[in-house]
Amino acid sequence: MRYPFGKNRGNWNKWIKVILVVSVAILVFLATGPFREEPGLIPGFSLLTEVNAVFESVLYYPTRWFSSIFHPSIYGSGNPEILTLKHRIVALEKELAYYREVKLENIELRKELNLKRHTRLNLLIAKVIAVDGIPWIRSMILNKGLSDGVTELSPVLVGKDNSGEGGLVAGEVVDVTLHTCRLLLITDYDCRIAAVDQRSRVRGILMGQGHGICSLKFVQNGKDIRVGDIIVTSGLDGIFPKGFLLGKVISVSPDVTHGLFQTVIVKPFVNLNYITWVGIVLKTKMMH
Repeated sequence: MRYPFGKNRGNWNKWIKVILVVSVAILVFLATGPFREEPGLIPGFSLLTEVNAVFESVLYYPTRWFSSIFHPSIYGSGNPEILTLKHRIVALEKELAYYREVKLENIELRKELNLKRHTRLNLLIAKVIAVDGIPWIRSMILNKGLSDGVTELSPVLVGKDNSGEGGLVAGEVVDVTLHTCRLLLITDYDCRIAAVDQRSRVRGILMGQGHGICSLKFVQNGKDIRVGDIIVTSGLDGIFPKGFLLGKVISVSPDVTHGLFQTVIVKPFVNLNYITWVGIVLKTKMMH
């Protein structure tokens, strides 16, 4: 038979006696010493608290040392080379964000330049320098004015894509100073544009409704107009050139209030939240 401490069972009995004596001594110490339990506490609670504190103090410094190696920003300065690399990464991220913004701005500018190159209209390229913060007024400030030949009610277009073909209507100029002008966006309540359904040739007046949508007004009940139809400028208002894209019909319903006209909701093609460059149509050479 094998024994835990070999064949000498005498040694095993001695160890049992030693353990019993030490246990009794600890119990006596707890009952009479500084770890005496306060009334109402769980037996042994004070001892457990002290033992836990000893373990925490023993483990604290090794843990902090290892953490300072992997997380120098949290525990001390750490390796200077690592901190230098971190600062360099932050600087490169800022530089990358700047060049991304420049790239996007150049893409928008290229659209306007291509539109100017391919259209018969006399376009003046302008940059958006401010946006109105008033919710019910949808307008922007452009960096061109009277000194550049801009006049009130000048149409404002945005390039559809880099091909330069076609153009999206952004709005019209309503106020002009010597070096700036105000662009009233097509979603503003005061913006009205003569429009026509590209498929059925049904005419109406496109009016801004705020919240990024427009409505095609004065379309009689029974007229052929459907969801998905493309709405373009008709050129009959004497302001906007004919055939430029306005938006797509997203909803058609009868006017239950008056019973004469349909309620036609149009979603503009131009993303008004991302306009940075536009083309102002100068009236002196505007062709329909």
